[in-house]
Amino acid sequence: MSPAESTRTSHSTGPRTPEGKRKSSHNALRHGLTGRVVVLPWEDMDAWRAFCKELMADLTPRTPVEKQCAPTICETQWRLNRIRSFEEGMFVLDHIEPRPEIDLGHPEANASVMAARTFRDHTNAFANLGLYEQRLHRVLRESWNRLRELQAEPAPALQAAAAGEFVFANDPSPDPAEPAPLAI
Repeated sequence: MSPAESTRTSHSTGPRTPEGKRKSSHNALRHGLTGRVVVLPWEDMDAWRAFCKELMADLTPRTPVEKQCAPTICETQWRLNRIRSFEEGMFVLDHIEPRPEIDLGHPEANASVMAARTFRDHTNAFANLGLYEQRLHRVLRESWNRLRELQAEPAPALQAAAAGEFVFANDPSPDPAEPAPLAI
């Protein structure tokens, strides 16, 4: 084999089929707890839409800024629910994967010891989920607080925002009798 042929065959040129390209587009996707992708390819998009519709109806965003803030709450809560699902799945996997049986003579005691074994064997994975959960709770809390602040604004500011006018806090309204400042 010539050096040119060796170079051509040793370097991948990437996927060529539509299926390969679709699959490789998700290479960086690991768990969906961070990043742009909110609904993972194997999740139900209709369930996501119903989830958001219900939350958005409860959040009742009215202004454009509120409508930007509210989806962050939906996305973050969806990701938090995914963490719970991952935790439950980790325990289920350990119960169904082949392992030495535990028989303490009582089903609840057996389940407790198996759960402890799962936690012991996957401590790092549980710790990572805990870190992601803390970060997501912080985002959720900040988003909730911001939405509450926006929704607590006095009615004139909401009306002005709805009309497309900008109202700044502590900015006195100009006196119509005074000439406008010159723009430089």
